[in-house]
Amino acid sequence: MAEKKVFVIGIDGATFEIIKPNLHKLPTFSKVVKQGASGFLKSTIPPLSPPAWTSIVTGTNPGRHGIFDFFAETSDGYDLKLSYLKKRKGKAIWHILNENGKKTVIVNFPFTYPPEKVNGLMISGLGSPGMESNFTYPNSLKQELLDNVPDYRIDVDVEEFYLNHKSIFVNDIYHLTEARKRAVLYLMEEKDWDFFMVIFVGSDRLQHFLWDTHLQMNTSKGAIRYNVILKYYELIDSIISEILQKLDENTINFIVSDHGFQQVKRDFYINNWLKSIGLLHLKSQGSFSAWLIKHGFTTESSNAVLMRHAHSKWYKILHKVIPKRLISFFALNLSNIRKYCDWHKTKAFSYSFTGQGLRINLKGREQNGIVNPEEYNDLRDSIAFKLSKLTEPETGRKIVSKIYKREEIYAGPYLKDAPDLLIQLNDGFAMFGGFGNDIFSNKKDLAQKSTNEPNGHIWKAAHDINGVFMSFGKDIHPVQVEANVMDIAPTILHILDIPIPQMMDGNVLRNIFDTNSVLYNRLEKIEEETRKNEEIEDDEREILTKEEELEIMERLKGLGYM
Repeated sequence: MAEKKVFVIGIDGATFEIIKPNLHKLPTFSKVVKQGASGFLKSTIPPLSPPAWTSIVTGTNPGRHGIFDFFAETSDGYDLKLSYLKKRKGKAIWHILNENGKKTVIVNFPFTYPPEKVNGLMISGLGSPGMESNFTYPNSLKQELLDNVPDYRIDVDVEEFYLNHKSIFVNDIYHLTEARKRAVLYLMEEKDWDFFMVIFVGSDRLQHFLWDTHLQMNTSKGAIRYNVILKYYELIDSIISEILQKLDENTINFIVSDHGFQQVKRDFYINNWLKSIGLLHLKSQGSFSAWLIKHGFTTESSNAVLMRHAHSKWYKILHKVIPKRLISFFALNLSNIRKYCDWHKTKAFSYSFTGQGLRINLKGREQNGIVNPEEYNDLRDSIAFKLSKLTEPETGRKIVSKIYKREEIYAGPYLKDAPDLLIQLNDGFAMFGGFGNDIFSNKKDLAQKSTNEPNGHIWKAAHDINGVFMSFGKDIHPVQVEANVMDIAPTILHILDIPIPQMMDGNVLRNIFDTNSVLYNRLEKIEEETRKNEEIEDDEREILTKEEELEIMERLKGLGYM
């Protein structure tokens, strides 16, 4: 019997909210849903790309792999650094496969820069500085890739969106996705592989900025209006079809997303709320950033001004005169609340801009912590109680759905690095760690959001915990399942008949297999726990330069993550 292969198609932010009502327009998705296994893929809490994708490829929870957010605190203070520079703990599935003689091809996987040494190929994705960087392993792959796909790019340039050039922004994402497809088809045919994984990111970018947006395009039959999100899903549907046609019967296909999506109807600025109840304080003097915040000049308000005046004469002049790096530095400085909090008075603060977590300024842990350890639990309980009672001013609707203490949802040696409280909001609300103009986006903001005009924060939709899971191929039978992001890695190892490390928290999704198949009836192989399995060796990762780190943070700022 020929050995199995696995092909994983990752669609960042894919959601059944778009797929299910439109299956009649998405023939490949429809075929997979009818003939294969499908259902919700529960994301991490919070449902952010860094912890979710990391859980997908390690099979572990954030308390074990150590990635909770885009950002993490430095060990010597309140400054932020990119979280994945702490180094992912626990081996990714490609390293486990390589150790067992399998060849792997990884395309556009986020947070793998610098690219990791593998038995096969790796092309880094989000978190890479740019096309000038060495974003491939081996280095020689970069030139080969560009020779065969000259328009290949790592990610979209969001500047066109901020300039209010929506059609250009949308078409750029479509073209980037087409180029990624051509790269995948080339590598599928020209390289040897047992495991292939590619991530398409356009769905996440479009849904954040242009949820439920229609644009106009000219055709031979005249001008027509189209839904930019649905059109992208139609493009992905056709790409999946092309990939499936090239897979043999011994290859099992997975389609997964790191999280789902839902429309944002109201922004909640938790740091403003903490400030209003006396738990967060700004510096009274000596901080230009604090002065700007107090006078309403925030990252969010500057975004609104930028989009409102992007076509004006004065903006175009300033855009040419002021260096882009200076603008980026200013925006990054504003988005980091840690630069202007008074830490000698602040008891609690938002963990990051989009992380939905809250951190206690604990004495002995934080550099200028003021909360005594014996106060810690009472303070967490008090904050959780007040949050649970928080309501939308106009409707009286509760904002918060669930509040978790970190030990309730995480387990492992890196629990100590997690936010102290994790907050899930009710549908339609999104929490941000910036300051906005108030605790909630106001009525004017809401009206602007509904008419595609800029509001406080630029997102029209945000992450939801219900992602997408699908599997298709020989030995996969039609079934509705509910899976967790941690289940993907152990299930793939089971298919490839490779021992599953004991440290994995996920389970093999045995119910997706036909009951008469070898995969269903095969016993799971469990690998003995070893120190070697807990992290990538130090010499396999490099350190980013300050210039590269700033460039990556600029890109994340443009995407709305800080």
